[in-house]
Amino acid sequence: MENFTNNYTKEVCTLYLKIANKYDFSGAHFKYIPRLLFIFDIDHTLTTENLYERLFENMRNRRVKEKVNLLKKLFLKLVCEHENKGWEELLNQELRETRMKKEDYVEAREKTVREAKLTPGALQAKKELTEIGFTIALNSGEPLDLVQEFATEKFSLPATFCFGSTFEWDEEGYFRGVRHNLGYNKLEATQNISKMFGCSSDLCIYSTDIDSTEEIGLEEPLFARGGLGLYVGIPRKDEKETSYNLPKYPSILYFGDASLKEDLSKITNIVKSWLVGRLTTLFLDPSSYYNLCLSINEVKKLKSTLDSLDKETMKNAIQKLVQNTKFIDKNLKFRNSELGSRLQEMLERFESGKEESEKSFIDDICNEMEAKIPEWHFTEEDIEKIRKYAEIFKR
Repeated sequence: MENFTNNYTKEVCTLYLKIANKYDFSGAHFKYIPRLLFIFDIDHTLTTENLYERLFENMRNRRVKEKVNLLKKLFLKLVCEHENKGWEELLNQELRETRMKKEDYVEAREKTVREAKLTPGALQAKKELTEIGFTIALNSGEPLDLVQEFATEKFSLPATFCFGSTFEWDEEGYFRGVRHNLGYNKLEATQNISKMFGCSSDLCIYSTDIDSTEEIGLEEPLFARGGLGLYVGIPRKDEKETSYNLPKYPSILYFGDASLKEDLSKITNIVKSWLVGRLTTLFLDPSSYYNLCLSINEVKKLKSTLDSLDKETMKNAIQKLVQNTKFIDKNLKFRNSELGSRLQEMLERFESGKEESEKSFIDDICNEMEAKIPEWHFTEEDIEKIRKYAEIFKR
């Protein structure tokens, strides 16, 4: 049974990703299917250092340099704790006292980006995650313009996929305050980013750095709903382990591997293993998945034979579509879907003789279903593989 489960989950993942890679997430189709989202932190994750610390060190303002350690501590308090507790105002006060000027900040920011080095394997990880079907985003407590400049110049990521804080300046160009646009901590920011991208929390991954397992509890509420916390640099229990459940949080699987800092592309294999498990929960069991394959192909087949169908056959076809649609909606978790209820209503009209243009109706339904699942096509070979798994599963 173990070999069967492994082979089946690999098959499900392969077929799902084949579909996802063809899917157009733009426009009207965007809301109909769960989106895969991978959010990277920057410091000690995409880079091997802390850019905030480097930013302050690069400033000409001597008073800023003298407060590097204090400022770093305040920023960590602000982005890691669930409650603000006055850290933001204290940070603003300390920075205002340095009389930091915007022109000094801009010069230091540009130098910091030039000097920043990506973690080895970061670009390869981005490439492979994108090929799987993930949307990539960056989130950091650092200034947004610094994050965007780093993303475009070092990570080849559009600025619109970046999130960070905002430094505000007064009329004379002196620092006035910092505003965190999406939240004070990683949990709050990640929840907001997920909503912005229309991403199911089941399929959201956040990768960051945490140096000790005690700190991980801060993100527990986010990943308790099914997402994955992928931590770079957690001390391993022994040399062989790269993943484990924490005793304190048994329902959440955390991955930690210090070697990820040496080659971030190893993330991809961890993500694939996790993704297979998450995707199989969407499809229930092999029998259900087999029926799903047949249902999708049935829509295309029905549409191509409309002209040759008599009224009774069309009625039966609509009844089958009703069941198929409910099944597809349940298993693929389409959002805001009213297709099933609309089909049921139209079926009642059809049975009572009130529907005059049966062929037109079925054609509309087929078009609507195809709009939900564009480019979905399972070959006979695909379906035969799943059918065999379904037969084994029933035994």
